Amino acid sequence: MNLKKSRYALLSGALDAEETLTSKRILFSTRKGMGITISNYVWSLIQEGNFTAIPDNLFNVLMYHELIVPEDEDELEEIITRNQLMALDTSGAELTVYLGSTAALDEQLRQTLTDLLSQHAAASKKKLVLIVAGPSVAAGLQRIHWLSAFLDHAPLVAKLQKEFQLVSLGAGNAAAEPVFAGVLKARVTKVSLVLPVEQAHVPLVFQELRALQGPMAGQPTAPVNIHLLTTSATTKVVEIVNEFQQLKHALGADLYVQLLPPAEVAGAEEAAQQELAWLNAVGTRNVCLNLLPAPTNTYFHTGQLYRDRAETPAAALTLDHPPLELDTAETLAARKFYDASISDLLRANQISCSSCIYLPMCGGRPDKSSTHDHDCPAFVQNFMKKVELKYNLVRS
Repeated sequence: MNLKKSRYALLSGALDAEETLTSKRILFSTRKGMGITISNYVWSLIQEGNFTAIPDNLFNVLMYHELIVPEDEDELEEIITRNQLMALDTSGAELTVYLGSTAALDEQLRQTLTDLLSQHAAASKKKLVLIVAGPSVAAGLQRIHWLSAFLDHAPLVAKLQKEFQLVSLGAGNAAAEPVFAGVLKARVTKVSLVLPVEQAHVPLVFQELRALQGPMAGQPTAPVNIHLLTTSATTKVVEIVNEFQQLKHALGADLYVQLLPPAEVAGAEEAAQQELAWLNAVGTRNVCLNLLPAPTNTYFHTGQLYRDRAETPAAALTLDHPPLELDTAETLAARKFYDASISDLLRANQISCSSCIYLPMCGGRPDKSSTHDHDCPAFVQNFMKKVELKYNLVRS
């Protein structure tokens, strides 16, 4: 079988001070959202197409990461086909919905969920995953308790297996809600704590996590993710991130940092420069951060309608696989799955996403401008620097 280097492969600069055949670089696949370190020598073999000279174990890794692909493969068509199959979700048998902290538990919501299941082949769905946001862990648990009982009376929803994921948007961002003091019957499989850096204090996180102990007694321990949101490039932010890195094992949590564009920055270029300064500052602390999304099967979506009504910048949270964003039925109805319309535009090269190396991780968008890049998702800025931080590799 003849092979070629993937068009969705990105190479970092040299990680060593001196350029030699053994100098290391990161080769990253946007098709898989994964990367490996290789030497300049191996990179030269890949560029030459001399794949037989690559050691078998490394060759297998390159194939698995889809950094090397069959020569006759139409990679754009492969990406489109995968996204369509994932969007159809005929084998995953689950539907994921995100409920914002202002979503009302009312008949309109119940009908919206029923309609959504009906539109997306409810007969093949076996599980409904509900990501529920609240102003704190305790308030989020109360909402999950209410929601679980509420949906038991919706015929199409009641028969499905239901899992809940909790997103705490940080204490003090909304009016207080009753604390759930009983034992939660609903199954919670994941907990995310979302905090602006200004509120990121380890004692506060411990306090939030303690709220899980009583209500979730008897349930398997749910993995906890801590998302720190920042628009700042100050040394103080780096110190806070480093503090959480050192304590993440004691906290029993994984740490993620999300960079948000500063409100006072007007242009994408200025935002990128400020972000790069922040990334460089973090890199000097040998901190390992994952700032990249997973490959997606949905349109890239700014969620602007959602953020306009949100009570906290934490509403910009991007989860591993972008969920449906739901504050109202209207917002839900406006959200699109990957469908024929964007696929036709990509195949006809009518949008610039067709030639974009980030397409597998972004998903593209049907209204993408052909002359401006400001409507691209923020993760593409300083992309390889973020890759270096993901693998805790910085240039010496």
